[in-house]
Amino acid sequence: GLSVDGQGRVLGEHQGVASYTIGQRKGLGIASGAPLFVTHLDAAAARVTLGPRSAVLHHHLRAGGANWHCDPPEEFEATVQVRYNHAGGTGRVRRTGADGFEVTFAEPVLAITPGQAAVCYEGERLLGGGWIDAAW
Repeated sequence: GLSVDGQGRVLGEHQGVASYTIGQRKGLGIASGAPLFVTHLDAAAARVTLGPRSAVLHHHLRAGGANWHCDPPEEFEATVQVRYNHAGGTGRVRRTGADGFEVTFAEPVLAITPGQAAVCYEGERLLGGGWIDAAW
């Protein structure tokens, strides 16, 4: 498969989309003047898109399939964890329908990845979570 930049220009070849994760910086096999990060994976096209760190920093996410362990208000502040080892970022959570929510983070978060869980906490208390659909 091919590794490309954000404009689709070929940067090199890769060892298979399954070998990479969004936000990955090491082991890309591409020489560049500035550090490159995996910004998008397209398994169907066997394409790995690479870009600057800014391309994998996001302030917002949308999630579905929400499961709440409490009855949260329409909007609330929470610490939102976007991957297993992520410490979590402070954000404003807004419920969107019965099983969806959006988060606006106070500071940009690295590598918010569709398909991963977004889990909301108040301190140590688990409020609930869902599956990330999009990040921007």
